[in-house]
Amino acid sequence: MPYASDKEAELAKELGYTHTRNSDVGSRFSKYNRNIWSTRRGWQTADLNDDGYYTNHQMFENLTYALRRPLEKE
Repeated sequence: MPYASDKEAELAKELGYTHTRNSDVGSRFSKYNRNIWSTRRGWQTADLNDDGYYTNHQMFENLTYALRRPLEKE
């Protein structure tokens, strides 16, 4: 399970994301309806809709790119 580096965590903070670090699942980030979590292959991004379902999934190998993915709505 990947963890964000200090530099990546600082970038997330600058971009307005909250960062949760957990020994079971690694680093997770959220901002508005956007969520980012670690996977075996990289970083999954998805938007949580009003019905409680994740939509607009997109995978990134690099956390910086995942954090910079444009939000659907702010």
